[in-house]
Amino acid sequence: MTSRAASRAASGWCAGALAIGLAAQGCAVRSVAPATLSNPGTVAFTAGWTQTGIASWYGVPFHGRATASGEIYDMNAMTAAHNTLPFGTRIRVDNRDNGRSTELTVNDRGPFVKGRILDVSRAGARALDMIGPGTAQVRISIVSAANPVSARGGCVVIQVGSYRERAGAERRKREVEQAGFKAIVERHDGFYRVGAGPFGDDAEMRRALGALGGFIRRC
Repeated sequence: MTSRAASRAASGWCAGALAIGLAAQGCAVRSVAPATLSNPGTVAFTAGWTQTGIASWYGVPFHGRATASGEIYDMNAMTAAHNTLPFGTRIRVDNRDNGRSTELTVNDRGPFVKGRILDVSRAGARALDMIGPGTAQVRISIVSAANPVSARGGCVVIQVGSYRERAGAERRKREVEQAGFKAIVERHDGFYRVGAGPFGDDAEMRRALGALGGFIRRC
């Protein structure tokens, strides 16, 4: 479910849910995120930041697939997907429907359903007692902020574009270079991805993110 500019829609449902009951269960429907969806450089995501809204959960068939951070999704790990929180951010999630709480680490992007703010792993959903309902009203609080570079092994690229034609990618690459940053073009799944970087320094990465937009991914 990694991000791509061209939509390659992929829908997923919770493990064990019957087709006749999907709508009622509220399981996470996941698809492809637009390249400009996440820009953690625009908001100060520090301890004290909170958000309230609807959370859902996701499991099979995403178990074992790469997440947007590059990690392999393990539905039995205590993780979550959020559209803007930097990868590696540790969050507390309070289920406002039943009073249950847990802590999760953000390592993916989502949810991609209007009106939802968080997708939690199956393990997270079990801790919050929301497996059956499928969704819950939650409050998210940052426990500890992430260093995006160290959270991804010390090397990140900011993806700033994805093109079907090489010429478009080369134009975007020149724009990145004119802005004062290194740039790369990579061929991936039939598209030319343009990245700024790579970066091994968090401050420089954030400066590029603020200037160029895009989203962070591991080198």
